[in-house]
Amino acid sequence: MGLEKFVEIENQRWLCPVCGGMLCVHRNFCLNCKKIKMIQENSTMKSLE
Repeated sequence: MGLEKFVEIENQRWLCPVCGGMLCVHRNFCLNCKKIKMIQENSTMKSLE
């Protein structure tokens, strides 16, 4: 995988599914809408609660 593809994937991975804001890797919630961050693991969404 090239750098451009990696960045594309990471940009999608770190988008808030609720408001579309960019998630921070240092917080467990979206700084925009305050919803608990979800991470993608093996094509399933898993809450960090």
